[in-house]
Amino acid sequence: MGDASTSAQSSDSNVMQTIRAALANDPGTNEASIYVAAKDGMVTLSGQVTPVGQKDVPQQLVAQIDGVKSVENHLKVRSD
Repeated sequence: MGDASTSAQSSDSNVMQTIRAALANDPGTNEASIYVAAKDGMVTLSGQVTPVGQKDVPQQLVAQIDGVKSVENHLKVRSD
């Protein structure tokens, strides 16, 4: 049973690395303060983005990544 748990943790770690790289390489999100958590392919995004139109961009980007089953978007729009 430990092997399945280790495999899931490894898979989540790989998914998070892929997500972080995708967000860093996207011109619309690379400067945003976005935190990523993943468990069993379910990803949660939190943090702050600016401007308003950028709130949904990270979610759309992450949803396309292999291994992601669902995305919860808890991003907030920062008003500067």
